[in-house]
Amino acid sequence: MNYSFTSIVKIQRFFAVIAIFALAFGPFANVKLAYAANVFSSSFEAGTSTFAANGWTSADNDWSITSGSGHQGSKKAQVSDQGDSADILRKAISTVGQTDVVLSFYYKTGQPLESNDHVYVEWTNNGSTWTQLADYKNINNGSWTSASFNLPAGANNAANFAFRFRAVGLEPSTGGQDKDEFQLDSVNLATTPAPVLGCTNPLATNYNPVATQDNGSCVLPVTPCPENYTGTYPNCVAPVIPCESPYTGNQPNCVPPPCPENYTGTYPNCVAPVIP
Repeated sequence: MNYSFTSIVKIQRFFAVIAIFALAFGPFANVKLAYAANVFSSSFEAGTSTFAANGWTSADNDWSITSGSGHQGSKKAQVSDQGDSADILRKAISTVGQTDVVLSFYYKTGQPLESNDHVYVEWTNNGSTWTQLADYKNINNGSWTSASFNLPAGANNAANFAFRFRAVGLEPSTGGQDKDEFQLDSVNLATTPAPVLGCTNPLATNYNPVATQDNGSCVLPVTPCPENYTGTYPNCVAPVIPCESPYTGNQPNCVPPPCPENYTGTYPNCVAPVIP
C-alpha cells in the first residue's frame, strides 16, 4: 500500500499526539527511575601502597597492600601474621540521602585459616555498635571468590555509616607452619538515591524536575471544554450554558433558571435565591 507525503505527515502527527498524551496521563507519567551506583570502590591500585591513598579511613599495622595476583589489577590487600590482637581495615562514609546499600568484594586465602582464625565483615550506622555480615574461618580458598551483602534499612540515610574487615587470631609462621593470610580486592559500596517527592508530570504547572517519585500534587493547566462537552472530557472547565425554557431537569451541563420570588421549596429544577 502506498501513502502520499501528506498522509505520512498526518500519521506522524497522530502518533506524536498519542505519545504526548501517554506521557502526561499514562502509567509512566509519574515514574522516574533511580539506579544504583558505587559510592566507594577500591581495588588498591593507587600509585602509593597506602590505604589512605586508596580511600580507606584507617588500617591497622598487619593490613598491607601487596603486588601480584590481584582480582582486578596487580594489587590487593591482605592481613596476616598478627597474633591474637584484632586488626581492622575500616571505611567510614555517609549514606545520607541513599537507600538500598550493598557491600561487595572478592576474597581468598593466601594461606589457610583454621577454626580459631576469624576475619569478620561488619557494619555500623552510629560508629559504635557493629553488626556482623560474615565470619570467614576454617577456609582454604586459593581462588578469588565474590561476596555480596544487601544491608538492612538501618544502613540507609546514616551519617555515621561505616564498614570494616576485622581479623582476629591469625597466627605468624611458627614451627615450620605457614602463617595465616586473608586477601581482599575489588571492594565496592553501592547505593540508590532516596526518592525525592514532588510532581513528576512535565505538563503540570508545578512540575518538579528534581522529583523522582510523584506525590499526587500535580496541577494540570485548565482549558475551556469543547462545545460538545459531555461531562467526561478531562482537565477542562465546563462552559456556562443556560438551560432550555421550560427547564425539565434532564438537560446536561447547563445552569438552571432562578426560582420565582414566591419560591416555597417545592418548585422543581430552579436555583433557590440567596436570602440574607
